[in-house]
Amino acid sequence: MAGNSRSPYRIGLFASPDYGYCREVIAGVSEVALQRGCWLRLINSNFPVESYPALGLSGLIGILASQISTTELQQQNFPVVNVSGRMLQSPFPQVLPDNRVTGAMAAEYLLGQSVRSFACVGMGQVYFAKLRCAGFIDKLTAAGKSCTVLDSVGKEKAVQIVQWVLTAPKPLALFVATDLTASMLYDSLHVAGIRVPEDVLLVGVDNDTLICQMMNPPLSSVDCNFEEVGRQAATLLLRWLDTGVAPPALTLVQPKGVVVRPSSTLSLTGDELVNEALQLIRVQASNRLTVKQLLNQLGVSRRTLETRFTSSGKKSPAAEILQTQIERACHLLVDTGLSLDEIAEASGLGTQRLLRAVFRRHVGESPTAYRHRYRKV
Repeated sequence: MAGNSRSPYRIGLFASPDYGYCREVIAGVSEVALQRGCWLRLINSNFPVESYPALGLSGLIGILASQISTTELQQQNFPVVNVSGRMLQSPFPQVLPDNRVTGAMAAEYLLGQSVRSFACVGMGQVYFAKLRCAGFIDKLTAAGKSCTVLDSVGKEKAVQIVQWVLTAPKPLALFVATDLTASMLYDSLHVAGIRVPEDVLLVGVDNDTLICQMMNPPLSSVDCNFEEVGRQAATLLLRWLDTGVAPPALTLVQPKGVVVRPSSTLSLTGDELVNEALQLIRVQASNRLTVKQLLNQLGVSRRTLETRFTSSGKKSPAAEILQTQIERACHLLVDTGLSLDEIAEASGLGTQRLLRAVFRRHVGESPTAYRHRYRKV
């Protein structure tokens, strides 16, 4: 039944702000709902469903991840939009990131790195994780690459993953279905003496900046665009309330892409001289490292180093330095509130003018536009 659009709707939000992706969904819902003057109520699992009628809810947007929660909500007399992809089927309309595309984006990025093998880590029967891994595998298969599928569910699985990684050809590109899972796996890799990114290039999903930044090195991750998920969920629910017409069963939101951080930015080769140069570039590029300084530390000529880089399938030393500085600048734009002058200095590019010019040429947009696209509000 259509609602009265002149009266404020009372919208329930079933989500936990303890998780980064939930906070993003909440932010997106709030942006749209508050523009309409809606009343919002955050609800968690401790609030029994039978108490919902007392709230006078017009509708609900929820991260509904279990059959129990969906069954109970079906008994309530108001529209529900589900923003969880944990289950294969939902009785309510869903708004979700395109999880297959999420995996494909990670694969496309890692295919551009110098790795010898690929693996992905799922989460058992969790549906969104299966889709992410499927998208990752499909992209690799299309490129003629194979992928080992691993499972992170259970403590013994982490041990098995580490044992497999120890024997896998390296460098290894490892895609993990969530940032939280990646952070737990990283601890096991570290204890086993497996280096990130020297041995394993690690990429997660969700771009939870708190988790990504607390890891050392910080974790690269696919930004699923959860704020847009929240915006579209709120827009569809309000339209449903206005018109009485239910939205489509599934609405997919395009992910933003891979936010590159140091966990995946070092590509090693079979040439020890090139590897040493790459390691120096990784550590010193932000200190305005020049090719001349690099040559002095390595004790070789420019021609020798450039020839070895080319033979190893790498860009020139100058291009590798610049790429490392760009990646550092991207990281600072997304994860800090530093000014453009400060980012130019901290990345090794030196000046805001050069930062802007480099981004226009190599990233395709200004530093400010990049920050606006990927930064969490």
